[in-house]
Amino acid sequence: MAVTKKMTIVARPHFTLSGTSIPLDPRVHAVRGDLADLALAGQIFVPHYARPKPMCCNQPSAKVIDKGAAEGKQISELIFGEEFMVVDIAGDYAWGYCRHDHYVGYVNTAALAEPMGAEANSVVTVREALLHEAPSLESNTCGTLPMGARIKGAAEGDFIKTDLGYIALKALDWSFTDAAAVAETLVDVPYVWGGRSGFGIDCSGLVQIALALSNGGAAPRDTDQQFAQLGQDIPSDVPLRRGDLIFLPGHIGIMVDGTSLVHANMFHEKTVIEPLAVVVSRYETDHEGVGITGRKRLSQ
Repeated sequence: MAVTKKMTIVARPHFTLSGTSIPLDPRVHAVRGDLADLALAGQIFVPHYARPKPMCCNQPSAKVIDKGAAEGKQISELIFGEEFMVVDIAGDYAWGYCRHDHYVGYVNTAALAEPMGAEANSVVTVREALLHEAPSLESNTCGTLPMGARIKGAAEGDFIKTDLGYIALKALDWSFTDAAAVAETLVDVPYVWGGRSGFGIDCSGLVQIALALSNGGAAPRDTDQQFAQLGQDIPSDVPLRRGDLIFLPGHIGIMVDGTSLVHANMFHEKTVIEPLAVVVSRYETDHEGVGITGRKRLSQ
């Protein structure tokens, strides 16, 4: 179903701004010079406010970009079944925020459709799940869905029927013991700036999806946000253990044991597991002696 281009615009006289406008983080607050999310009325002044309209990603994945134009740079990724809250539509692009982490950007309207209508009842938990034309592994394939895709469908034997095809139940098996286990399944996935799926992923995207699929809870999108909001500091005299988060300049990874880190990185151009000492040495060389900037533990 095509995205409607009619948005609900609310005129500013309905709201009162007390004092001066407050600074907001444009990454997670949908505000522009001409328009803002209705939820920000009373916090910041703009000529118009709009009530966000929930839409759903109808493609295996869709780029979230920094401006509504073909040359926009990818800053995140919307995965099939996830919702995007549309604040404005201009041309081929919708502006708003991803519902799961409130990350603001633009998405091509061709990747958006009306919401599923009911909560998704399954989540893809393998790197890529094959879609089949019939509920049989012998049937032709008709596409793939990435890890984290949210689907709604009824079971037929060992498959679930969706609007896109049939997915084997084994691809939806929620068997992860911890965040490190999720990250380990994504080893060798190409590094993609703004990626957060089995098609391509960046360091903070890896942590975000690892926590989401291990019942570790919601995580913000960017590394600095994750540093500010996730876990508790680990004292310098406390040994590291599996699941601990390691922060380096502009980077994050997850410990798989007391000495090795799983992380998506530009150096290897993919997700790898390597000794933390090797990673620290590389960062110290590249960042004037600065290595680890933080160690966080998600649970005691």
